[in-house]
Amino acid sequence: MYYIKASESCVMSFAAGIKNSTSDIFAQTLEETELLLIPANSLKTWLKNYPQLNVLFNAQYDMRYADLLHTLENMVFHKMDERILLILKDKAVLIASNVIKISHQALADDLATSREVISRVLKKLEREGKLILSHQSIKIQDL
Repeated sequence: MYYIKASESCVMSFAAGIKNSTSDIFAQTLEETELLLIPANSLKTWLKNYPQLNVLFNAQYDMRYADLLHTLENMVFHKMDERILLILKDKAVLIASNVIKISHQALADDLATSREVISRVLKKLEREGKLILSHQSIKIQDL
């Protein structure tokens, strides 16, 4: 899982376009989003005619690979409460708000765990004063 910000590209979709195949990714927006879609059958020609497109792809690939390594590091070396706070803070920065509209199940899906684990850890973080829980949203206290 990774976040795509303004002026960035989905490297997985880009790679599928180069192969002229269907992308295996599932994308979900956090807020209303405007997209630029490039026809897959034109991509190879555009890569030849516009070398900067190759530069963009390689830069995005490099950034996503670093994100992957960071995610693996978090999964292996950080406890669930730290991982939850990190993902909530990342989402808060992306939407420029300390109130994140997300369900416990959506967080569980993002972190590959069960809703029960997420609910238990969120309650712990709330008791510690790090966040405030309400129906379908979470407010981060120390952002």
